[in-house]
Amino acid sequence: MNMFEKLTRRRTTVATSCLLALALAAASVSTEAAQPAPAAPTAPAAIDPLHPLAGVASAQAWAQRFRTEAKPDSNDRFNNLTAGEWWNRTWNGQWTSAATEGKSFAEFYKGLQGRSGNSVVLKSPYPYASAEAQWNAWKQAAGGGTKHTRATLPDWSGDWDSRTLVTGGAIQVRDVWAGVSNEYKPRFAQALQSELEGSHWWPADECLPNGYFRDGWAMRYAMLDEHVMISAEDQPVNEYRVIYHDGRGFVPAELAFPSWFGQSQGFWDRDELVVWVKDIKGWFSGHGLPEYSDDLQIIERWKRLGNEIVVDVTMYDPKAFAFPWHEVVVHSPRKDWKSPPPVHNECVSTNNAYHNTDGRIAEFAVGDPQYNNMFEPRPWAEVFNRTEEAKRAGRLPKATDFMGGTAAK
Repeated sequence: MNMFEKLTRRRTTVATSCLLALALAAASVSTEAAQPAPAAPTAPAAIDPLHPLAGVASAQAWAQRFRTEAKPDSNDRFNNLTAGEWWNRTWNGQWTSAATEGKSFAEFYKGLQGRSGNSVVLKSPYPYASAEAQWNAWKQAAGGGTKHTRATLPDWSGDWDSRTLVTGGAIQVRDVWAGVSNEYKPRFAQALQSELEGSHWWPADECLPNGYFRDGWAMRYAMLDEHVMISAEDQPVNEYRVIYHDGRGFVPAELAFPSWFGQSQGFWDRDELVVWVKDIKGWFSGHGLPEYSDDLQIIERWKRLGNEIVVDVTMYDPKAFAFPWHEVVVHSPRKDWKSPPPVHNECVSTNNAYHNTDGRIAEFAVGDPQYNNMFEPRPWAEVFNRTEEAKRAGRLPKATDFMGGTAAK
């Protein structure tokens, strides 16, 4: 039985104690129309759909255009919680502790209240129906694109920190819910319910890439020449993106396949890099956010403004999203490259986290055969020694030492 099946079965056994309305929504999405919801935030006016970053004073100013402020809504079934609050206030066993104290799930959930109604505009401000349409419109407006040499490329060197709005958790869960398709709402409801109960599943727990929602725009370094841009991030696992902007085009369809960060093509509109990403592996990153499908395609517009880089992002996923999504990423210079210093973190050799039979995160302890000791200088020798022990115990057939006893013990 896989993890999805285990969680599904567990969800059935606890349904009687889970009074949260979103569980009912998962069972019958058709009831959406009967339940009035606050209007989703709308994008600010006067955005040029062909040159949106023209005249923008700073990366922070562009991000601020898509932030909204509102008072808490007493009728919000998601309790005015942002995606960030949803996981951050539930991941450490809060529901289990509350149940131990005799509280019902309804009492526990009622006590989880967001701090405000502030949110982020999720719906794209652009009139395009697909990534291809947006790409074609922007490329035509750029006259086919600017041809740069190494000498004329913008300077994106240095160490960077990255911040996002939607995928960073600043958006209200109710606004995310409105942006999820009817087909994917039950999946999102299951994920939200599981996170409330403390049964979080995050890719990094399994030493898997976080995928686009968490790390698609995470950037420690950007390496740029007249053919390609490579962005690299070293935490929680080493991940990188390759963006070709020399006109070579996508890999032919018969050779393409979904991957963690897809394949990217770009062109320059003066000092702005426009990128089209497709063939992205459908994935889930948790943290109050839903799944996306293999149909996800993304249009990005990168520009350096002062000492920061802004990335304007439009996401199209007709299978998982109710409408095209919008995101803003701000890359700021890292104040101290040593905090933390860059590392090569492949995760597997240091990770002791796993999900137990109850779907909860747990850790292998010292002495467990599956415990990874990051301070063990010769981990392979430990495996060899297990083989020797198995031979002595009769679990494996004995073999003559062909070196005559010179092997290390």
